[in-house]
Amino acid sequence: MLSTALHAKNHDRPQRPAEQNGRTVLVPNDILHQLKPAADQRGISVNELVRRLLDTAAFDSLVDAILDEGEIA
Repeated sequence: MLSTALHAKNHDRPQRPAEQNGRTVLVPNDILHQLKPAADQRGISVNELVRRLLDTAAFDSLVDAILDEGEIA
């Protein structure tokens, strides 16, 4: 019952831009804290850095190189 109430509540407000253009991904706080120096060096937020990292990994097909899990069957 609670989830139905929350679902209805969320549809009573306009979508936020992030909800229109993508999905929310939860990143553990300890990882965000580790990325903060790199974001600060670039003059961007940690969230923007994470978006850029994911975009680059996907666009440049770097996921296998980053994860280095060996050959995928």
